[in-house]
Amino acid sequence: MKLQIVIAGVGGQGVLFTARLLYQLAHQRGENVFGSETHGMSQRGGSVLSHVKIGEFFSPLIKRGRADLLFGLQRDEGLRNLPMLREGGAALINSPSLPEVEGVRLYPVDADEIAQKLGNPRVANLILIGYAVSKGLLPFNEQEVREAVTMLTPIALREINLKAVQMGFEAGKEA
Repeated sequence: MKLQIVIAGVGGQGVLFTARLLYQLAHQRGENVFGSETHGMSQRGGSVLSHVKIGEFFSPLIKRGRADLLFGLQRDEGLRNLPMLREGGAALINSPSLPEVEGVRLYPVDADEIAQKLGNPRVANLILIGYAVSKGLLPFNEQEVREAVTMLTPIALREINLKAVQMGFEAGKEA
């Protein structure tokens, strides 16, 4: 397996947790995985970007135009990082709608609205992960994701995080 993933968002949205979850999923499968994180402002609201590479790679950074998959946890950050995708790559962006972009597959997911329905706006990242799995954009299955979320999540947040992943699976199957 060779997969290059960019996660773009702002501080407080779970960019780093999303990267940790992808690392865990790859480790569970016995895959090589590594990455890099770029933090913008050190406070909530600053740009945060993570690169995750699964498979045999020699550098943690993803070159512009080489990513297979982009998670845009925040609409503007997702759109700003579209040039990271290779031709035919896919982007899941937390937004109810997106402009047409040639050469890439765009998946608008209103993860913020789903998260609000769950009563926790901080789980939009997990909704996007569930959505990606349901669409076959990540090479992991629902059970693997649930196991990784359970392993990485503190007990107090486990139920809501698992519910968020489930809502992402369901939203992807309905779309």
